[in-house]
Amino acid sequence: MAVLNTGVNKKIETSDIINIRSSRELVNTLFFQIKRRVVHLHLSDINNFAKLIPIYLLSFFKRFRWIVTIHSGNIESKLGQMRKYEELAIRLMLLKVHTAICVNQIIKNKLAQWTSMNKLVVIPAFSIHISEDMLSKELDQFISNHSPVLSCTGFYEPIYGFDLAIDAIEKL
Repeated sequence: MAVLNTGVNKKIETSDIINIRSSRELVNTLFFQIKRRVVHLHLSDINNFAKLIPIYLLSFFKRFRWIVTIHSGNIESKLGQMRKYEELAIRLMLLKVHTAICVNQIIKNKLAQWTSMNKLVVIPAFSIHISEDMLSKELDQFISNHSPVLSCTGFYEPIYGFDLAIDAIEKL
């Protein structure tokens, strides 16, 4: 499987991840370099859906399966605000996608309006078993001495729970 990294972070360097810096590089990589049978693309913004076009088209010539992981952010609300031609383009591409991995049920429900449910799966973008590493002594002691402890990760956007945590602190 090849993972094409079209995101901002190009520091990821492994043999299974190909960092893509432009649309031209994406097309060249797909057409000339991909020898694998599965291509996996991650999307985190509505504007990233345009990156599906070359994958969709080249999958007819190169005969590879492709998977897309659709990350959260505010993508589910943006999907509902698309123009008709954008929606039609995504519907056509979803006909050819092998699997669309959605990081939450909201995204899956929206895409289910456009494609078969058997192509959609929800896999959260987190894991309960993040690491085997132990907490630092200071952090472990802090958590032991304080209750409750609220923690947020990600950006300061409503979808990541920061506003909810602030509201919860006020209520506590």
